[in-house]
Amino acid sequence: MTNYKAAGRIVGNPLCGLCQRMCVEVRQVYDACIRRDNNINTSLVFTGYTAGTPAVIDRIDSGQPVTLTDVSVVAGANCSEVGATVNVPLTMTYRNAAGEIGTAVSVLRYRKSVSLRVPRGTALPFTIEAVAVVASDIATYTASGSVNFTYCIMDIIKVIIVADILVPTYGYAVYPDCTECGRACPGITAASLYPTTT
Repeated sequence: MTNYKAAGRIVGNPLCGLCQRMCVEVRQVYDACIRRDNNINTSLVFTGYTAGTPAVIDRIDSGQPVTLTDVSVVAGANCSEVGATVNVPLTMTYRNAAGEIGTAVSVLRYRKSVSLRVPRGTALPFTIEAVAVVASDIATYTASGSVNFTYCIMDIIKVIIVADILVPTYGYAVYPDCTECGRACPGITAASLYPTTT
């Protein structure tokens, strides 16, 4: 029988099992925009080298959390101009002359200015947040100690409000029993302890 109180795809009639309206506190994305760009050239100083001087740089990847500083919101007629400095932590993976793998870190900072809708006429506060993914496999270590690299980026700027919303639910979740992946013994665990026939 289908477990209507387990998370996952709905099978059959979606109305079957609905039992209540639940008030849920959520982080609502009030408005957002996305940017994708590639072949951006920059130079940064990395620190915390774990294996000496890089000979070959394998990759530069972004980490979390992405933070915003110097945030400004200028209200307009239909939308607002949202400006901020985006700070993306980076980790560089490299190999030294002996072939040992090491890492070093830096922060990519850039100014962003976008048009977004922000809540008006409400006492509840809103926040501006960002998500960013940066990747590069074209990088060189310079004699001055900086790293020149070409990267691709995807970033999302969001206006977030905390809201209470009403949603239809099937009640509290009922989870199935856990099973070990690939190491279970179905012959034992599924067998009845005593004979089922007399």
